[in-house]
Amino acid sequence: MDINSILNGSLSLVFVIISTIVGIIIISRYFQYRVKTILYMGFAIILIACPWWSSTVSFLKALITGGSGLTDTQYLILGNIAIPGFHILFTAALTELKFENKKRILMAIVIIIAIVWETLLFIFSSNEYLQETQLGILQGITDVEYRGFLQIGLTLTIFYILFVGILISRESIRSDQAIIKLKGKFLLTSFILFTIGSIADSQIPLDFITLPIIRFILIFSSICFYFGFILPKWLENLLIK
Repeated sequence: MDINSILNGSLSLVFVIISTIVGIIIISRYFQYRVKTILYMGFAIILIACPWWSSTVSFLKALITGGSGLTDTQYLILGNIAIPGFHILFTAALTELKFENKKRILMAIVIIIAIVWETLLFIFSSNEYLQETQLGILQGITDVEYRGFLQIGLTLTIFYILFVGILISRESIRSDQAIIKLKGKFLLTSFILFTIGSIADSQIPLDFITLPIIRFILIFSSICFYFGFILPKWLENLLIK
């Protein structure tokens, strides 16, 4: 592996681990508060890192095998198979807070889109030409250039995350309670940072300088997400006077 692949894989691993830990901690709070939004968002924050799973696993496999990462098909499927699950969980969290009277139709739409996504992903993955034109092609061991349906779908997903994130955050920011308002600001920050980091990750050439900056933005977005749901007492005392 070259230094760029090692750096990319290592930072992907850090981001995936942090997102998973944050998600598990948030899920654990569901059993304390019994609020479905917390449960849905906990699982969603784990799945939000799905596009970086393939980079992480390919990097680890290359370390173990001495340089052989995932195949193109394995990489593309692993990095996108859980995206529909994220959409379902994220929408479920939204409908717990807003649009409750439209919950069934919104969930039905998202589930239909999820089925179409998974169907196209596996159909295109089975044909080498379709895979390269409609899904993407690997750039080394730990990076990929998305194309066609995946490029469009992932771009729309990023903006869907920002849109829903703003709606969810706004509910907390409007609260009269200082703690809830502060949590809402952290949530909004996390969604904005994730959007910036995701777009930059897909559009800016990744090298020794840009990679750490972009992945730090993504990692910090997960940390802000944690603060948005579980605000540590020391931070509360620091920011609320």
